[in-house]
Amino acid sequence: MNCPEISFQKSAGHEAKQEAPVDRKETIHYHIRWAQIPLLDFESFNTRVEAEAAAQVLARPGETHTIEEQGEGCQRCRDAEKEKSERDAAQVYREPE
Repeated sequence: MNCPEISFQKSAGHEAKQEAPVDRKETIHYHIRWAQIPLLDFESFNTRVEAEAAAQVLARPGETHTIEEQGEGCQRCRDAEKEKSERDAAQVYREPE
């Protein structure tokens, strides 16, 4: 599995430490969907319980969410991986100043 090296992830002002990044495109996992944001949060969790616990810590007053189960073909994980690959490629091909 491809494991991106991410120690902290941010989404719409939320911060959470991800201890063991894992390629989630091919496994059952969970994302937080914040009611105020149209996209799934890009951080994924191994279990619904972990996702709910993180959401409780990250939620701002009055903010609501749902936990969504995702699996093989998770579009949010594919999009996040594509963005990371593009950023990595831009760094590699960046000309020296």
